[in-house]
Amino acid sequence: MYLHIGGGVTLAVKEIAAIISAEAANSEDTQAFLEARGLSGKYVDISDGKPRSFVISDEAAYATQISAKTLRGRLEQGMATLSEMPSATK
Repeated sequence: MYLHIGGGVTLAVKEIAAIISAEAANSEDTQAFLEARGLSGKYVDISDGKPRSFVISDEAAYATQISAKTLRGRLEQGMATLSEMPSATK
């Protein structure tokens, strides 16, 4: 399953380690982590400088304008859809 996180970026759900709201990202540890990602070239701002959340993947930290709540809702909706699909049997 894939999740569209804004800015034309879609990530495989299995590659997402965390989704952090911008408010929760104000901690010193989180800011240090995001700064380190930026220094290593693994920070991608797709929020036009107005992040509402951060999506942490295996490859990068993404700043996005989509809220953590909306991203969580997309994940839940996708999982519900998958659970309703008939399983393949032989």
